[in-house]
Amino acid sequence: MNREGAAVMGSVFFEIVVNASEAAEAGLESRDEIEDPLAEALTQSELGEVTGGGGGSGVYVIDVEIFSEENVEAALDLYRTIAGERARLDYDIDGVVYKVNRLDWQDRPGMV
Repeated sequence: MNREGAAVMGSVFFEIVVNASEAAEAGLESRDEIEDPLAEALTQSELGEVTGGGGGSGVYVIDVEIFSEENVEAALDLYRTIAGERARLDYDIDGVVYKVNRLDWQDRPGMV
């Protein structure tokens, strides 16, 4: 699915926040070393894409778009996988943040 199709169906956005010093201890010296394999996996699976990111204050931020409402469950599965692997990673991640761009969907998940 392309981004135009996603815009019609609605997309879900989330960001992954990685502690840069702990990533470096694991041998990952840049955001690209985390972002590039993630982007490749998302593209190959047609689940979504990496849409940007940045860094600063000791963290790397990777922005991800999941293309459609139908893929939301897949996005949640990805979150569950990350949460399950989090303790075994050689670096710390601060978590996964989902950003919902459709106003009519924002009340569905609730507030934390």
